[in-house]
Amino acid sequence: MSWSLDVRRPKPDIDPEGWCKFWEEELEWSFSRPEERLIEDSDSEAYMVMLSEQYLTLFHGLRLEIAKHRQHMTSIWLEKHSQKDPVEKIWTSKTQQEREKIIIEALVEYATSGREGSLGEDQWQWCPEVTRKDMCGEDGQGFIRLLNHFKLSDPLSTPSLDFPVLPERRVWRLFDISMDDAANACRPEGVRGYHNLVIVSRHVFLTNFVLRVLLLLVGKKMTTTFVKAPKIKKTAEYKEMVKAHKAWKPLPAWVQSVVKEEKKKNKEFEKTMVTSQRCAGCFKQTDKASDLKACGGCSKVGRRILYCSRECQVQDYKHGRPPHKQICSKPLREAPLDLATESKESDTFPLYTSTPTPALALQVYFLRRDKFQWDYCFVCDDGRPLCRTFHGSGKTIFLEARKKAFEQRDLASIAVMELMLNAQPTVRDGILQNYRPQIEKEYEVDIDMCRTVAMETSEDYKKILRSGVVPRDVEK
Repeated sequence: MSWSLDVRRPKPDIDPEGWCKFWEEELEWSFSRPEERLIEDSDSEAYMVMLSEQYLTLFHGLRLEIAKHRQHMTSIWLEKHSQKDPVEKIWTSKTQQEREKIIIEALVEYATSGREGSLGEDQWQWCPEVTRKDMCGEDGQGFIRLLNHFKLSDPLSTPSLDFPVLPERRVWRLFDISMDDAANACRPEGVRGYHNLVIVSRHVFLTNFVLRVLLLLVGKKMTTTFVKAPKIKKTAEYKEMVKAHKAWKPLPAWVQSVVKEEKKKNKEFEKTMVTSQRCAGCFKQTDKASDLKACGGCSKVGRRILYCSRECQVQDYKHGRPPHKQICSKPLREAPLDLATESKESDTFPLYTSTPTPALALQVYFLRRDKFQWDYCFVCDDGRPLCRTFHGSGKTIFLEARKKAFEQRDLASIAVMELMLNAQPTVRDGILQNYRPQIEKEYEVDIDMCRTVAMETSEDYKKILRSGVVPRDVEK
């Protein structure tokens, strides 16, 4: 299966609509033949494995860019959501003609963006769902489904560097693969290798397409492009590989060097996903993880507590608030913080229980240690806090809700806190803060139940809703 080389094909930069129509007709023709299959004969099987492995290797750098782009999509989605103007609403409020114009512009932009031009068209052949009819029909639901697939379902997690399968019946039929077997097809090596290549092509194209449509929709420009994969050099060595396609050959030195370099880039990228760290003693912030040393005892139980010096560690161990020795080397559930030993100043945080959950104990610990200058802290996976504060009347409402949550485990107040904290989601240090799962762990509650109670009993909650704030994950 390959794209038509018809000389009558319009140029995307000269006749965008004609070019788009040409490829849509090509897709319709290519995927309308039920007898079409892509099962390779045994003679070419090893060669297909080699090419697909080579493709996956050379496109390793794209995985990093896709991860960043998925974070970018999620950030835009949440930004508009917090501004009471969800992208879904913006998209569906457009007319059919306006949506089609955006689709064409996004496709043309990708097809004419430097070296990705021919690459984009080659990838489009595996994405029959990307047509104006499918993306704009049903009031634009086709594009919304794609967006929901590619934006991060858990904004707090580091995006996977794998290429997840996005099933498409028309594509898998070409490989004689059922939808049930699409993710882990038991096919001959050559077909499975070619199938992997198609998965990569689809994921690269669809990610790039969705991000460009999203940016055009909110009036922003594409500031980054995908990493350009190196071309396969058709040297004598490469030609020898082609001749020997019936037998597997080790990848040549030049390919191995690319693999080594991309692995290095991958490690550097993963380090930058969460950049800033803080000393648990003096709370000094640094962007270099090497400047801080982890507590050895806590590391053994999976908790990451960092210090900038031996002095800070000793001070926190003996005189921290509470002393670190209470929890060092022990899971938090086995080492409840001695809240009763705190000074009178800390009486602003009496709790509804003498044995708080580890998550709530950690929340109180950070609020106390920072001398009450913050209203609430988001706790990262590595144990460090990203703190928030409110102002004006919002601060009064939040502190009243926090007091009732701390002292009474009041469900309506917990719902008010969660709504206010998530009303304006922020991204710091590459981490998007979503308080819902954290609050559910802190108070051992279900937020949906808290919201139900709040709707019946809390005037503050209903007032915030009337202002236009929508609880996260309610409207998608």
